[in-house]
Amino acid sequence: MNIDASEFPFVWMRDGDRTDDEESEQQVFLDLLAGGRRFVLIAARMPSLSDLGEMTPDQRKARAVMFKQHRAAITRLCAAMIMVGDGSRLPAPIKVAIEGLSGAMGVPMVFVPDAAAALALGTARLAE
Repeated sequence: MNIDASEFPFVWMRDGDRTDDEESEQQVFLDLLAGGRRFVLIAARMPSLSDLGEMTPDQRKARAVMFKQHRAAITRLCAAMIMVGDGSRLPAPIKVAIEGLSGAMGVPMVFVPDAAAALALGTARLAE
């Protein structure tokens, strides 16, 4: 998924045509943190099992290290992590991956039924 900050403070993780590598996507995320402004991270769709295989073990490790190194900033600046979709029917491997991501970032994942609900929840979290 690609990070799309064009609707900041709503930062979308979307499928896209870009072919940036994982390192470039991490830099986009680090740039968001460097900006020092609160934002909401929204995944536009539920992950699939094929998404888990897109990253190599080294890429997953590098991402986890980056999240741990910047956890304080993420916790302070990321008002919410929202995923559009029904979280009750996730396959176990995806559930484990989401829990790991949420734990590494220090921000719990919230599931909502659609993009309108994501924006409403994000607006509320930014106002807190």
